[in-house]
Amino acid sequence: MHPFRRRLHRRVQAGILALLFCGALAVGLTTAIDAAPVFFTSTIIVNTTVDVVADDGQCSLREAITAANTDTVSGASGGECIAGSGADIITLAAETYTLATAGAGEDGNVSGDLDISADLAINGAGAATVIDAAGIDRAFHVVGNVAVTLSGLTVQNGNPAGADGGGILAPSITLANVQVLSNTTTGRGAGVYVLNGASVTGSLFQGNATTNYGGGFYNFSGGVVNIANTQFISNTASDGGGVMLDGLATEPSTIDNVQFIRNTAVAGGGIGSYAMVITVTNSYFQHNRATGSSGGGMYAFGDLALSNSRFISNTANGGGGGVSHVNIFEARRGAITNSLFADNRASVGNAIASNGVISITHVTVGAPAQVPG
Repeated sequence: MHPFRRRLHRRVQAGILALLFCGALAVGLTTAIDAAPVFFTSTIIVNTTVDVVADDGQCSLREAITAANTDTVSGASGGECIAGSGADIITLAAETYTLATAGAGEDGNVSGDLDISADLAINGAGAATVIDAAGIDRAFHVVGNVAVTLSGLTVQNGNPAGADGGGILAPSITLANVQVLSNTTTGRGAGVYVLNGASVTGSLFQGNATTNYGGGFYNFSGGVVNIANTQFISNTASDGGGVMLDGLATEPSTIDNVQFIRNTAVAGGGIGSYAMVITVTNSYFQHNRATGSSGGGMYAFGDLALSNSRFISNTANGGGGGVSHVNIFEARRGAITNSLFADNRASVGNAIASNGVISITHVTVGAPAQVPG
């Protein structure tokens, strides 16, 4: 854990007020970013799974992205990618597209990851459309402030070594029905790293791992994050095993109908949040672990609104086996309603631990439960 954050956790644990509850719930995440509407013009159809750039009568995914970036054709032969025209759509079949052009660290889409520098939607045919980075780099890198949507595809096996964004790196992004699987890095955001907000719906983040922040998903310091109808399963990190919302500048963010299962971190097994306000509704946290500090299910440093959710069998070595609501910089408020906590365990506050101002209404608590007198 970063030394500064370690100091924060020590200070939190020193003055924590234990509210202990245990039970079972369901949780949801929603992510949305404010942006002007994008009108797509050209549709570029990829017709080969090979990662090649050549005037060979085929349109590869790398060539299609360059055609969209530059608004030029990929070659003179028939079957090459047509030119993009402003905001474009790339369509992919239910095939595996394996990156094979080694050479990480450049941003011109020549080698390594696929670099996107223009407004673009990439539409696959579902989970069987696989972008396999094969460990040569991450899969996608969005360069610049452009609107990018990925839908109906799987992103897997990214590894940019110590760089941020194991699978996807972007200023902001929209993901719809995307599986983010088995990406690794020692940087932040093993699955996805965004700088300034994201919208995620109907997606799966599983088996992503980093020794840094944000195993499944990481938002750096701003924007709105909305995550809905999504699963985070078996992701690992130092803070925020499933999701990490870093930086107090992060605007109000929403988690709706999201499942966090078997995620692990030093702190914040399911979620770690420094967002000014985080709203969690209709969501489910089970078997998440904070192995060295607080928040087995989740921790929140800002205002917290939690409702209609279940926390079952989460554990923390510090405070809050289910939820840790901590206040360091200024007094923050929390509200937990219509939720269930069962079989959560921690050194302080099996179900809930808070040193702030928090209200708890219509909450069912199962054993082991400790309620301060």
